[in-house]
Amino acid sequence: MTASDTASYLYAVAHAPLPDEALTGVAGVHEGPVRTVAEGTLAAVVQSVPREEFGPEALERRLGDIAEVERLVRAHHRVVQAVGAGTAVVPMRLATLYADDDGVRRVLQDEAGRLDAALARITGRAEWGVKAYGPPRTGRGRSAAADGGTGPGAGREYLLRRRAERAEAERAHAELLESVVELDADLRAVADDVRHLPPRPTPGAGDAADGETNVLNASYLVAHERTDAFGAALARWADSRLRLDVGGPWVPYSFTAPEEGSDSGGAFP
Repeated sequence: MTASDTASYLYAVAHAPLPDEALTGVAGVHEGPVRTVAEGTLAAVVQSVPREEFGPEALERRLGDIAEVERLVRAHHRVVQAVGAGTAVVPMRLATLYADDDGVRRVLQDEAGRLDAALARITGRAEWGVKAYGPPRTGRGRSAAADGGTGPGAGREYLLRRRAERAEAERAHAELLESVVELDADLRAVADDVRHLPPRPTPGAGDAADGETNVLNASYLVAHERTDAFGAALARWADSRLRLDVGGPWVPYSFTAPEEGSDSGGAFP
């Protein structure tokens, strides 16, 4: 392929120079080597891809194919992880493409301050994901007949009982939420930063057990030397009413995106 037949697919940005072994044998979204484009103190991790396969129309078709999207996501993440294993890296959005390497260099020039700040923020740190699930909420009622009461006063007794059950359920849920606040405070005391994400839909979604409620979905930025302290903070909650689902360490995807209100869409495209 000639230069006019290809575009530059941008995976990530790190500080230059990147060690040669960081990209050795790494397979990207297309065949061919993954390489770097340097500009000043920054190095972009790129790959030349065919325009006919990654142009706007072709890419739109590919992104409409679930299996193809999964393949692209895995390949994209594989490259980011390979680079991030040895240095701080700012990941780009999936399918971030430029006409050529000069376009990539212009981005490194234009976004140098923001990228340098992002790299400084995550250097020596990793992302940990923590989801907390609470037990199913109780107090959902049955009819008075189902409770075995049909005589005089049964309806009133049933309503009083149901009112007491609802009050107890609300009290238990309030205590659960207080525990979540305490858990988050314990983890934030160890972490350098946190991103709170929308709860996962429940029940029965993803990794939630039937009826459980996702009460915390957060990512924490943790310095490598504080990994043990972060684990100890999590361990203190092992016997609580909360079930914790912990993932990591990951490249800090959640902590490298532009600030809200930035003109840049996604992670510095």
